[in-house]
Amino acid sequence: MLTQLLFCPLAIAIGAAFQANIHPRSEPMQPNRLGEHLLDVRTIASLIAGAFWVYCMKGLRWLGVSLVILQEAVIWGAFLAAGMSVSGDGL
Repeated sequence: MLTQLLFCPLAIAIGAAFQANIHPRSEPMQPNRLGEHLLDVRTIASLIAGAFWVYCMKGLRWLGVSLVILQEAVIWGAFLAAGMSVSGDGL
Protein backbone atom coordinates (compact mmCIF):
# COMPACT_ATOMS: atom_id res chain seq x y z
CA MET A 1 0.00 0.00 0.00
CA LEU A 2 2.78 2.43 0.83
CA THR A 3 4.54 1.66 -2.45
CA GLN A 4 2.09 4.17 -3.90
CA LEU A 5 4.21 6.93 -2.33
CA LEU A 6 7.15 6.03 -4.59
CA PHE A 7 5.43 8.07 -7.29
CA CYS A 8 6.30 11.32 -5.42
CA PRO A 9 10.09 11.18 -5.89
CA LEU A 10 9.59 9.93 -9.45
CA ALA A 11 7.42 12.93 -10.27
CA ILE A 12 9.92 15.36 -8.74
CA ALA A 13 12.78 13.65 -10.63
CA ILE A 14 10.89 14.01 -13.91
CA GLY A 15 10.28 17.69 -13.15
CA ALA A 16 13.95 18.26 -12.39
CA ALA A 17 15.29 16.31 -15.35
CA PHE A 18 12.89 17.55 -18.04
CA GLN A 19 12.54 21.28 -17.34
CA ALA A 20 10.96 23.64 -19.84
CA ASN A 21 13.29 25.62 -22.09
CA ILE A 22 13.32 29.10 -20.57
CA HIS A 23 16.14 30.67 -22.62
CA PRO A 24 16.06 33.25 -24.13
CA ARG A 25 13.64 35.10 -21.89
CA SER A 26 12.30 37.27 -24.72
CA GLU A 27 10.57 34.27 -26.32
CA PRO A 28 7.70 32.27 -24.84
CA MET A 29 8.67 29.17 -22.87
CA GLN A 30 8.72 25.89 -24.73
CA PRO A 31 7.32 22.98 -22.70
CA ASN A 32 9.27 19.76 -22.65
CA ARG A 33 7.04 17.28 -24.52
CA LEU A 34 8.86 14.17 -23.27
CA GLY A 35 8.49 15.35 -19.68
CA GLU A 36 4.78 15.98 -20.20
CA HIS A 37 4.28 12.49 -21.61
CA LEU A 38 6.25 10.90 -18.77
CA LEU A 39 4.13 12.73 -16.20
CA ASP A 40 0.97 11.60 -17.98
CA VAL A 41 2.15 7.98 -17.87
CA ARG A 42 3.04 8.28 -14.17
CA THR A 43 -0.37 9.79 -13.41
CA ILE A 44 -2.19 6.92 -15.10
CA ALA A 45 0.12 4.38 -13.44
CA SER A 46 -0.58 5.95 -10.05
CA LEU A 47 -4.33 5.68 -10.55
CA ILE A 48 -4.04 2.07 -11.73
CA ALA A 49 -1.86 1.18 -8.74
CA GLY A 50 -4.37 2.81 -6.39
CA ALA A 51 -7.22 0.82 -7.94
CA PHE A 52 -5.13 -2.35 -7.61
CA TRP A 53 -4.53 -1.79 -3.90
CA VAL A 54 -8.21 -1.13 -3.28
CA TYR A 55 -9.07 -4.33 -5.17
CA CYS A 56 -6.56 -6.37 -3.15
CA MET A 57 -7.91 -5.23 0.22
CA LYS A 58 -11.01 -7.40 0.25
CA GLY A 59 -13.01 -6.87 3.42
CA LEU A 60 -11.23 -3.60 4.19
CA ARG A 61 -11.90 -1.73 0.99
CA TRP A 62 -13.23 1.28 2.89
CA LEU A 63 -9.80 1.57 4.52
CA GLY A 64 -8.06 1.04 1.19
CA VAL A 65 -10.12 3.75 -0.51
CA SER A 66 -9.46 6.26 2.26
CA LEU A 67 -5.70 5.57 2.26
CA VAL A 68 -5.48 5.75 -1.52
CA ILE A 69 -7.33 9.09 -1.54
CA LEU A 70 -4.91 10.51 1.04
CA GLN A 71 -1.90 9.20 -0.87
CA GLU A 72 -3.20 10.50 -4.19
CA ALA A 73 -3.59 13.98 -2.68
CA VAL A 74 0.11 13.96 -1.77
CA ILE A 75 1.12 12.48 -5.12
CA TRP A 76 -0.91 14.99 -7.11
CA GLY A 77 0.84 17.79 -5.22
CA ALA A 78 4.15 16.42 -6.48
CA PHE A 79 2.71 16.09 -9.99
CA LEU A 80 1.56 19.72 -9.82
CA ALA A 81 5.06 20.95 -8.92
CA ALA A 82 6.67 18.76 -11.58
CA GLY A 83 4.10 19.81 -14.17
CA MET A 84 4.86 23.48 -13.60
CA SER A 85 8.56 22.77 -14.10
CA VAL A 86 7.99 20.74 -17.25
CA SER A 87 5.49 23.11 -18.87
CA GLY A 88 7.11 26.36 -17.77
CA ASP A 89 3.86 27.69 -16.27
CA GLY A 90 4.24 29.43 -12.97
CA LEU A 91 7.94 30.16 -13.43
